[in-house]
Amino acid sequence: MTQPWFLGVTNVRGTLYAVSDMAAWLKLRVTSDVNARRLILLGQRLAKSRAGLVVTRVIGLRLLDEMTAREITLERAWEQACWLDRDGVEWTEVDLGQLAADADFLRVVR
Repeated sequence: MTQPWFLGVTNVRGTLYAVSDMAAWLKLRVTSDVNARRLILLGQRLAKSRAGLVVTRVIGLRLLDEMTAREITLERAWEQACWLDRDGVEWTEVDLGQLAADADFLRVVR
């Protein structure tokens, strides 16, 4: 009786995390490469409850000095900015605290 993007609960070192598939939640294409997927844990500093996000892949840190800010209208409150790197790849800066507090993100029951 949960949303299709809600994967369940996992125990990480004795702490329970509610796990959601980020791509499925955003209605994006989900990678079929299970080995590329990563779990990002959002601890209590970011949210009242602990959450985990399954993402397609984690690429690493990027320097904003090497990117150009895009002037676009952001659709969601947790999207902070949009950037374009030198290869023409668009990146969205995410406020994880606001994401973890988003009403749609927290509504896992159908």
